[in-house]
Amino acid sequence: MKTVVGLYDDFETAQNVVSDLVNAGFDRANISVLANDAEGRHSSAINTTTTDDTASSGAASGAAGGAVVGGIGGLLLGLGALAIPGLGPIIAAGPIVAALTGAGIGAAAGGVLGALTDLGVPDEEAEYYTEGVRRGGTLVTLKTTEDLMERAIDIMDNHGAVDIQDRVENWKQSGWNGFNPNEQHYTPDQVNQFREQHRSLSSTAGAVAGSAAASAASGLSRARTYVGQKAGQAAATVENSFDKFQDAYRTHYNTKFANTGRTYETYQPAYKYGYELAGDKRYTNSEWPSIEADARRDWDSRGQGPWEDFKDAIQEGYQNVKSGAKELYQDTKDVVREGYQDTKEVVREGYQDTKEVVREGYQDTKDTLRRTDANLSGIAATTGTTFEKYQPVFKSHYEKQFASSGRGFDTYQPAYKYGFDLANNQKYASSEWPSIEADARRDWETRGQGPWEDFKDAVKEGYHNVKSGAKELYNDTKDVAREGYQDTKDTLRRNL
Repeated sequence: MKTVVGLYDDFETAQNVVSDLVNAGFDRANISVLANDAEGRHSSAINTTTTDDTASSGAASGAAGGAVVGGIGGLLLGLGALAIPGLGPIIAAGPIVAALTGAGIGAAAGGVLGALTDLGVPDEEAEYYTEGVRRGGTLVTLKTTEDLMERAIDIMDNHGAVDIQDRVENWKQSGWNGFNPNEQHYTPDQVNQFREQHRSLSSTAGAVAGSAAASAASGLSRARTYVGQKAGQAAATVENSFDKFQDAYRTHYNTKFANTGRTYETYQPAYKYGYELAGDKRYTNSEWPSIEADARRDWDSRGQGPWEDFKDAIQEGYQNVKSGAKELYQDTKDVVREGYQDTKEVVREGYQDTKEVVREGYQDTKDTLRRTDANLSGIAATTGTTFEKYQPVFKSHYEKQFASSGRGFDTYQPAYKYGFDLANNQKYASSEWPSIEADARRDWETRGQGPWEDFKDAVKEGYHNVKSGAKELYNDTKDVAREGYQDTKDTLRRNL
C-alpha cells in the first residue's frame, strides 16, 4: 500500500479534497483528516468536550460518529475533537482518530508523529507536517494501492496542496529551528497570523486555488507519497527472536548480577519481559523512562520477584532490542540518505534550469487554456473566426435540411447568423443548447424574422457549429500542451 499526504492551509479546501477522493471511489475507511481548530470554530459543532487536563495522559477524545463538521462528518468515520498538548485543539476524522486516542504512552504531539510514521512518512517529514497542522493547517492522508496513487496525487494537487519543502524553508527563514513536541501550542491569534502569512505566500507564488495548473506550476506534485513502516518498531522490524539476544543478555548478567549468587536463569524471565515490551506496539516510540511506571505495575502483578531486584535486567532487555533496531535503521538510513543527497543536488541543479524553461512555456499555455476554460465560445472571436468562414458549413446544412422548403438560403441566413452570435455571447459561455433554448426563442420572436418553429433548427446549427469548433480547437491545444507538460512533470517527479 502507498500513502499519499497533502497539507492544506484551510479546512474547507481539505473538505473538498476528501469529497473528491470519496467521489472518485477511494475507500473512506482509508482517508484521515487532521485539522487545527485553535478558535474552536469546528469543534463547537460536535456535542462533546475535551480538556488539556484529560489530554495530558495522551489525547482527550470526543469521538462523535455522525456529527457533521463542514461535511467531513458525513464523509469519514470517527469524527472527533481532540485537545493535544503541543498542538492544541484539533479536529480529526478517519483511522487517525483511533491511532491518537489509543496511543497510550507517548501520545500528545508525539502521537501525531507516530501515526504519520506508521503510514511510512519519514521522521523528518512527519515533523514538518505536524508543524504545518500546529500552524493552522489541515492534513489529509490516504492509503491506497500503487495503481491508484497517481489519481490520488492529481486530486490532492488539484486543490493546491502545500509544497512542504518550500513551506519549511520559509519557516526556517523566519527563525524556526525544528519541531519540538514539548513546546506549548500556538494561541488563536498566532495561528491566524500564520494563516495570513501562508495566504500571502500562496498569492506571491501565483497559486490559483482549486486549479490543477496551480499545484503543477512548480513542475512537481505537491502531494507526497510514502511506503513502509517506521524503523523504530523494533522486534516487528528486525527479524529476530529472544534467542538471538541471549548472548548479549548473558554478558550483561555476568557484568551486573554474577556476584549476587543468583543464576542467569533467575534473571532470564526479566530479560524476556523487557524484550517483549520492546516489541509491544504501545511503546513503539517510547524511551525507557516514559514506560517504566507501566512496566513496574505489570511486573509486580506477575509475582516473579521484587521490581528493584530485576528492573535493571528488564531495562536491558528493552533497550537492547530498541538499540538493535535503531542501529540497523540508522545504518540503512545513512546509506540511503547519502546516495539521495548526492542525486538530489545533481537533479536539483538540472531541475532549476529545466523548471524555468518549462514554467515559461507552461505559463503561456496555461493562460490560453484558462481563457478557453472560462469561455469556450470565446475561441471563435480570439482566433479570428468570422461568420463568413462558417458560410459553407451553413449552406451545406441548408441543402440537407431546408432546400426542399422552397425558401432560399438567404431566408435562413439570419437564423444561422443569430445562432453564431449566441455562441459568441459571454452570457452563454459555458451553456449547452437545451439550457439556452427558451431565452433564444424569446429573443428571436421579438425580432420578427419568422416563426420560431420554422427557423429554430438553423439557429441551433449556428450555435452548435461554433461551439463544436471551439471545443475541437481547445481539445487539440490542451492535449498537446498536457502531453508535453506531463512528460516533463513525470521526469522531474522521478528524479526529485
